[in-house]
Amino acid sequence: MISKFNLLIAILFFTINLLANSTDSEKRVNDAWKSWEENDQQTVEAHFKAALEADSTNTRAYLGLMFLYSTQYNDEAAWNAFQKLIKTAENPYPYIFAGWSLIRWTNDHDTRRQAVVDFWKSLTEKSDDGGLLKAMAHQFLGMYYERRNDLETSRRHFASVNALVDWTVIGPFDNVSASGFDKQFPPETEYKPKKNYEGQNGIPAKWFAISEVRPDRWIDFMRYFAHSQAVFYGNNFVYSPKKQTVQIRVGTSGSLKAFLNDELILEHFDENNNDLDTYIAETTLQKGWNRVLVKVGYSEITRCNFMV
Repeated sequence: MISKFNLLIAILFFTINLLANSTDSEKRVNDAWKSWEENDQQTVEAHFKAALEADSTNTRAYLGLMFLYSTQYNDEAAWNAFQKLIKTAENPYPYIFAGWSLIRWTNDHDTRRQAVVDFWKSLTEKSDDGGLLKAMAHQFLGMYYERRNDLETSRRHFASVNALVDWTVIGPFDNVSASGFDKQFPPETEYKPKKNYEGQNGIPAKWFAISEVRPDRWIDFMRYFAHSQAVFYGNNFVYSPKKQTVQIRVGTSGSLKAFLNDELILEHFDENNNDLDTYIAETTLQKGWNRVLVKVGYSEITRCNFMV
């Protein structure tokens, strides 16, 4: 029969051994990144693998291998490292988000494995508390099924992103050298659907309702206007049954100003091609109807769109 003393000694040695292995594993990970600075990929891989031999739960080692194999276009190995990464991470969602656009399987629509599709589906059922990855998974599945001509399934996933689609839009207004970003054009001060305004180069500008949006629910100004170096506006009314705190999330191609009930809640001068939920504002919806106004401009990039 093992005495309590001997049991305590065994536990102590076991704990010390775990700590030693963990320390050695972390050292190996740090050595791997140093070798990466020297572009010695063979040594990088060896260090990461040695780190995992010392501690099979080292999330950073799996992350490093995922990045390494991705740069080498070794999709199968990258996918396997990614799978082990999310199983060992206490909170896998930041790692999923970080690796989303890097790993080639997110863009390889023609040879995608079923396991990857199943993984996306799992994110639509249970994902991060903020819901960003859930929305991204629906967006990617929408594109996946669209490419396979399964339009019914594709539309269902795109709709599950829950983007606002009932917009009226107006433009174009002048934005040479991004000069329109700080100009307060009439749609920022009033909403008069029947009024005509003077737009870019004297073009008449008037609010009109969008009859059809892109299947992926992005509001693409280039589908409604044939003008470059311009500013456009989108207007929507959101009904809330009560006063409540919410997040308003916006993605754009272009600069952004977003208003809620005529109050500026988001402002970004840089013209970026980004994804959904890039800009987030926590704000308050009033009971009843709330006006949401989005101002998007482009002068340096070739796209102009948004999603709220």
